[in-house]
Amino acid sequence: MCSVGGTNFEPYVKLLREDGLNVPFAVITDGDPDPEGDSAGLSRIRSLLAGITGATDLDDQEDGEVISAAKGEGLFVGDYTFEIDLSRPDPYFLEYMSLNSDMGIIPQGWLAQCGQKCDTTVVGTGPFTVKEWVRAITSRSSGIRTTGTVRVHTLTRSHSR
Repeated sequence: MCSVGGTNFEPYVKLLREDGLNVPFAVITDGDPDPEGDSAGLSRIRSLLAGITGATDLDDQEDGEVISAAKGEGLFVGDYTFEIDLSRPDPYFLEYMSLNSDMGIIPQGWLAQCGQKCDTTVVGTGPFTVKEWVRAITSRSSGIRTTGTVRVHTLTRSHSR
């Protein structure tokens, strides 16, 4: 999965298609309705579909026909997508989102509902449910010997040019 705003996917899709490297792929764009209510995502899919198939009549086709043709090419418009725009790079972002806390995507009212058990109560949607939650408790193995303690007195930053 890759989220890349403004990327022209046409050359990548052409490379991956059956007449290229024949690698399975999917391009999913969100609906992004514009102020008139039209789907910018559908416009992106029309443009991409025209570019990879050479079709010239897509603007004359109904939305449903274009969506159906696009699915056959591995192109999809997501009706329910969640998009986050970061103001700066954050190497811990995916970890934050995977935590079962107020940092992740949770249903409205969840924090008030779970109380003190938010970190041990599973939240999820979709076709699967958690049957059992087992918390692991770990300790140092008795077979591991330690030979001493490492102490760091001073940390200095290395400047290489």
